[in-house]
Amino acid sequence: MIAGLAQNGFLEEAFNIFKDMPQINVVSWNAMVAEYSQNVFVENPFETLKEMQLAGVKPDSTTFTSVLPACTQLGTLEEGYAQSGLS
Repeated sequence: MIAGLAQNGFLEEAFNIFKDMPQINVVSWNAMVAEYSQNVFVENPFETLKEMQLAGVKPDSTTFTSVLPACTQLGTLEEGYAQSGLS
């Protein structure tokens, strides 16, 4: 539902549903990371990734693949690498 709303231009509505969820799994986190990365909120994927990790949800390969477009737009491969926790 979150991804469907966001992909159809209802990013704010998707975020409101997301933040009201009692427990958020990696799939829901990935949906938000991907949508922020693909929309005008280029820096939000990094913030969302940090929040995801602070919430104790382990990012997966889908998470990092979703952050790559933001790294490209910002020209900050180093930032993406740092956010991955691999540094």
